[in-house]
Amino acid sequence: MVEETKNARKLANYISSTNLRIVKKNSYDYNNMGALLTDIVLQAGLSYENVVLPRVSFILNVLNKKNTLKDYVAFIEIHGIEYALQCKNKRKINLMKDLLVFLSNHNINKCTDFKNFIKDLRNHQELIAIKGIGPKTINYTQKLLGLDTIAVDRHIITYCKNAGINESNYFNIKKIVEYAADFLNIPRSVMDDSIWYFMSTQ
Repeated sequence: MVEETKNARKLANYISSTNLRIVKKNSYDYNNMGALLTDIVLQAGLSYENVVLPRVSFILNVLNKKNTLKDYVAFIEIHGIEYALQCKNKRKINLMKDLLVFLSNHNINKCTDFKNFIKDLRNHQELIAIKGIGPKTINYTQKLLGLDTIAVDRHIITYCKNAGINESNYFNIKKIVEYAADFLNIPRSVMDDSIWYFMSTQ
């Protein structure tokens, strides 16, 4: 805890000295399960602006106000997952299939249901058991559902290294960035977005 606090101070000072532009990348707090799942499944390893966002917008458009998991499953039963995702990647298709089964088995039909489920740390181990889901995806999902957290990705890891923080453990880095955000009175999810935006435009 002492080392993490020390590194958080170091990171906060680095952010202040470099005048990191504070930005909010997304309008979070999803209300459409189809759009939410599209974002979750596609986000890893793909360009958000060029690949993920257009597909999220596609689902929001075709489903309109049909916001539930059951609505999305009904759409998939007619058109197929490849069409819904606008993607043929087998790993991402299988991840979507597994998520749909998982959510259905846990009676999660609305985004508010998923938000309440993922708030509880005890449920995270069940999610991580799904192939393709790790701590970063869980934290990213929490962000999409309007929860204030950090999802540690390569941009955040590199940014911390640039600040002189040589830490490789996911959870330690998460705490360092969260504490730095707290020191600077910046929402944690906004800190995440700001670092992501800065590093992705370098």
